[in-house]
Amino acid sequence: MNTKEMMKVLKDLGLKKQFKPYWDKEASTIQLRVNRPARIINGLLKGTEIILYKTRGLFNIWTQKYNKARKYAIAHGLKVDLYNKEAVLWVPVKLADRLLPIFGAKVQQTMSLAQKTHLDKLHRFRFLRKNPH
Repeated sequence: MNTKEMMKVLKDLGLKKQFKPYWDKEASTIQLRVNRPARIINGLLKGTEIILYKTRGLFNIWTQKYNKARKYAIAHGLKVDLYNKEAVLWVPVKLADRLLPIFGAKVQQTMSLAQKTHLDKLHRFRFLRKNPH
């Protein structure tokens, strides 16, 4: 599944923000890119992993942010599984735009025309500085 197809799936679910998805070949699921990807270090989870369960209309957030997951689960009445220094939070699609960025999901930023031209000028300046002729 390519990125455009995954973006269409997310948009069809009703998400307003443009999250950065990728296809996990091992699990055959759509996952979202996060600031700190999940890793196991010395037997403890470090980071976050966000998986879409399309058939259920839920996002599964596996995170080391135990207290934050517990507090948001209580505040929004969500299902949460609490383990030793890690949590699995089940977020419905209607709350995904609000809660996923809080747990580190990356959102695509759009650039205005002025920002793009300024960036192009910076790239040209850096190129000319490295290669004067």
